Amino acid sequence: MDINDIPISIVIASMVSTIRWDVKNDFDITTINWYDTEVERPTDESIQLVRQQMADEKSAVEYISLRQNAYPSYADQFDTIFHAGVDEWKAQIQAVKDKYPKP
Repeated sequence: MDINDIPISIVIASMVSTIRWDVKNDFDITTINWYDTEVERPTDESIQLVRQQMADEKSAVEYISLRQNAYPSYADQFDTIFHAGVDEWKAQIQAVKDKYPKP
């Protein structure tokens, strides 16, 4: 997942306990308005760092889901082994692993 797919409002909400801020464009870091004088505004760098971490985590979750859904059912895998052999089964599983590599 790309960092720019993560909304800034979600990132800031995860970083601070104040609600005295807003953002005009959830995908433009320059549009943050900070109104809280007691809670320090996160730096752009820290926001981008957390945003990247969230993007990486979402990519990991998406990869797991995509890969799990692409594998044949256990019954189909056993059927492939029985009828076509272990090498064919390995080829089918490897095709899924190649299509959805670990991030």
